[in-house]
Amino acid sequence: MLVVDRISIGKRGEEAAKSALEEMGFEILERNWRFGHKEIDIIAASEDGIRFVEVRSRVEPVLLEPELTVGSVKKEKLVSAARAYMRMNRITCEAFFDIVAVTFSPQGVKVDYFPDAFIPFNRMFI
Repeated sequence: MLVVDRISIGKRGEEAAKSALEEMGFEILERNWRFGHKEIDIIAASEDGIRFVEVRSRVEPVLLEPELTVGSVKKEKLVSAARAYMRMNRITCEAFFDIVAVTFSPQGVKVDYFPDAFIPFNRMFI
C-alpha cells in the first residue's frame, strides 16, 4: 500500500513539474528517460541549452524539503545519464541540472523550481 502511494505521489509530482516547466516556456523532450539503471525524470529544452530535471515529491508535513533530498550519488547518476543522452543524440549545447520540488498539502500543490541546482565537477562533461 505504501509503495503504491509513493509511486502515485511521484507520478503526480512529475505531472505537476512538467506542467510548470511548460508554463515557463520549456519544451519537454523526454520523460522518465532511462539508460541502464539510471533515469532522468524530465529532459527539457530551453533557449539557453538542455535541462536535465530531477523531480522530488513529498506530502506535508515534510521533515526535509524535497530539493534537499538529492544526494551526491543521485547527482552522479544524473550526470552519467545526461552524458549518455547527449552523446546518443549528438547534442552539443550547454547542459543544466535542475530540481523541481513538489509538495502536496490539504491547501493544494506547491511547485518550486531550482534552476542550476547543481553543477557537475567538470562542467564540460562530454
